[in-house]
Amino acid sequence: MKTEPLVTFERRDRLALISLHRPERHNALVPGPEKTWAVLAEPVNRCVQTVQCCASVSRPNARILSARFKPKPPLTASIYFCGDVNMYKLILTTLLFSTPVLSAEPAQAPKIDTERVTLSGISSGGQMATQLHIAYSDLFSGAGIIAAGPFGCADGSLATAMARCMGKADTPLPVEALADGIRAAAQQDLVADPENLADDPVWLFHGTLDTTVGEEVSDATAALYAEFVPAGQITYVNDVAAGHNFPSRGRGGDCTALQAPFVGDCNYDAAGAILQHLYTGMETPAAEAVTQLQTVTLPGAAEAGLSDTAYLFVPPACAAGGHACALHLVLHGCAQSAVQVGTGFMEQSGYLAWAEANDIVLAFPQVVPATLNPYACWDWWGYTGADYRWRNGRQMQVVSDWIRQLSAKRD
Repeated sequence: MKTEPLVTFERRDRLALISLHRPERHNALVPGPEKTWAVLAEPVNRCVQTVQCCASVSRPNARILSARFKPKPPLTASIYFCGDVNMYKLILTTLLFSTPVLSAEPAQAPKIDTERVTLSGISSGGQMATQLHIAYSDLFSGAGIIAAGPFGCADGSLATAMARCMGKADTPLPVEALADGIRAAAQQDLVADPENLADDPVWLFHGTLDTTVGEEVSDATAALYAEFVPAGQITYVNDVAAGHNFPSRGRGGDCTALQAPFVGDCNYDAAGAILQHLYTGMETPAAEAVTQLQTVTLPGAAEAGLSDTAYLFVPPACAAGGHACALHLVLHGCAQSAVQVGTGFMEQSGYLAWAEANDIVLAFPQVVPATLNPYACWDWWGYTGADYRWRNGRQMQVVSDWIRQLSAKRD
């Protein structure tokens, strides 16, 4: 059989995700698919692992639900896998789901209330959320941080990051010095004026069973924020029995287990707690979200170690464009990127239901694994360069530019 472009196959329940890779672009660690299809898999009890095979095409008459491009049916109906696996036939068909699945890029960008742009993150995503919030306090108006250290904790060194920003720190973190560093950086326009933080709500979390990030590290994050934010605007939750995962209620795996997608059923709705602290007048969702996640292209992503595919969640009222909606940026943790866990974190964390019930647009950028960053962590120690935590840092610029683009005023 003639070998064609490589294909990656991943099965989730009855949904299969198939990505086409050109041979010259294929990389086992960072696939970078050119096209992705959602299909039904037959037989549904086989092919449970991600595999790479050569593809052979045959027979027309299928409709493709695409995450990256507009379908032009009729298209090829069958893809056969070869190599070390038996031949399985994947029937391409139109899919209808009651739970969130991927859809094409939105035809019209939603209107965003620029006074209601906030962000949150867990672990490395929490570190990045702190960096973005402080560096761009003129863009973001509040933050939620789960299990993460203070701004500048690593000071540009992986060794320092591991020594004082992860497990139990050997010595107390220099909070006052870190705060002085932020003020000095503002004088050089490396971060925004920290006075902007004075009216921002901040929500912090550390699980009592978290052994990956020490409690004193999260304590230092709370103390650093207290240098700039009044105490009445800071909520610090540190009495929930949760491990190093995203705490949820009725979703995810064991609360203490470190297993993908790192969402723990801890009988605690962290997503709801974050959004209720950052926004007033929130309505408790009555049901799971039915709106689809959308894939969009993230400009400049590759140069910053990010995936060129990001995700948006746009509630119907926001898609209609009738009024301006809030915008919340969500940053995953290490090993939690869509490249590694698909949409599991996005769908199980609880953000979607709250956002749909309260007209909040969600933005989910993604990090890709790389040699210097095999777990797809956000850069909080300097693997993208010495400017990683400043306004001119690679990831900082790409993400903030995207948020500004989404927030741009529209008629």
